[in-house]
Amino acid sequence: MRAERIVDLVLVDYEMPHMDGISFIRVFRSLPGCTDIPIAMVTSQQTDDIKMEALQVGATDFLPKQPQTLEMTMRLRNLIQFALE
Repeated sequence: MRAERIVDLVLVDYEMPHMDGISFIRVFRSLPGCTDIPIAMVTSQQTDDIKMEALQVGATDFLPKQPQTLEMTMRLRNLIQFALE
């Protein structure tokens, strides 16, 4: 377990007002200590191009814009558990 982490998980929307989620992931991954923190992207855009680009820059998982509560809880729990191992 890494005690120096600033966060255990990042949720980012693909569509944001000043920066899209892919740009955010690029910037976040370039910060010291942020290369292995899981990032889940929330998006209504389910195109393969967007998913592939997000994965290439470091997204860990995707959630639909209005995810089912149980599915979202389980996916996020799994991402955090995996990251802390």
